[in-house]
Amino acid sequence: MGLVDYTTDLLKQAMTRFAKNAAGKSRYTILDLGASQGRNSLQLVHHVIKHLDASLPSNASPDILVLHEDQPANDFATLLDTLISPASYIYARPNIYTGVISKSFYEQVMPTAAVDIAVSYISAHWLSKTPAPLPGDVVMYNDSETKASVAASTLATWQQAAHDDLVAFLRLRAAELADHGSLCMTYISDNGSPLIQEYGRILREAVQDMVAAGILSSASQDRVAVPMVFRTTDEFLAAVAQVPELELHEYEHVPMDVKFPNATESTKFLSSVLWPSLDASMTEQERTDPQVRQVFNSCMAAKMSQPVAGASVPFFEQFTIMYFYGHLTRRPRANTDAP
Repeated sequence: MGLVDYTTDLLKQAMTRFAKNAAGKSRYTILDLGASQGRNSLQLVHHVIKHLDASLPSNASPDILVLHEDQPANDFATLLDTLISPASYIYARPNIYTGVISKSFYEQVMPTAAVDIAVSYISAHWLSKTPAPLPGDVVMYNDSETKASVAASTLATWQQAAHDDLVAFLRLRAAELADHGSLCMTYISDNGSPLIQEYGRILREAVQDMVAAGILSSASQDRVAVPMVFRTTDEFLAAVAQVPELELHEYEHVPMDVKFPNATESTKFLSSVLWPSLDASMTEQERTDPQVRQVFNSCMAAKMSQPVAGASVPFFEQFTIMYFYGHLTRRPRANTDAP
């Protein structure tokens, strides 16, 4: 089961609310933010369309335009191939159209009030940029073991950047959404579980092992800073409070157990997420040396094979990702035609 399966009942609630409150149309526009290569988007959009159709009047058969957004450096060739693959939602029913947008979701990507439904799954934990360098062997903001070694001003800079980015993201969506439009979003979060802190520790120790093995320089280690923040519920609510154009409905942490057969497979998953941040910190010689990634994967697999948080089983057997789900709708705009 994937995250969409875990949240499909929440998506159903959101689409039921949308169909009840939004104006009936002959065409609806769905915006998928942070589509990457599209593998998560296929199932997500399929569920959204399924729940939307089930919530509309039985005689309704609107056209649906789905636009997938990601930043210009994204692999759009693979995304486009995914969108026309046999598993695509475009074959689920007639009158579905699709396209892509090459732009950061920290900018307005659609005209004002042009979007009926926006979805953003597993992407808003990435910040718009690295807020400030992290010192020494600290590689992630959410690493409680090393926060004592980070200057309070640096931590405050990261915390403020995470807040500002989420506020900006929500304000942009408020501009793009039509009245009563729907925003469903998820991102990796912090619910206070000790396991959440382990990801930062494991990455930090793997990078330390690479330096000890002589495969990565200390200077490159010092440049590593993964621009990712796992927000708490209070941090989410603080951002929402600054965007009164949006009304908050359901929100909750969604723990998802991910089953891996061994440490190597869990490392492949983490490496696909974290490697770009490490790669960006390296020298050209390190970046082009295939042994560097091999050693990184080996170090990560060794860490994933160890028990954590007082457990008796290796980390890959208790691998849980904590997501946060939030559903917001666009409050109606003031009637500017009124005298």
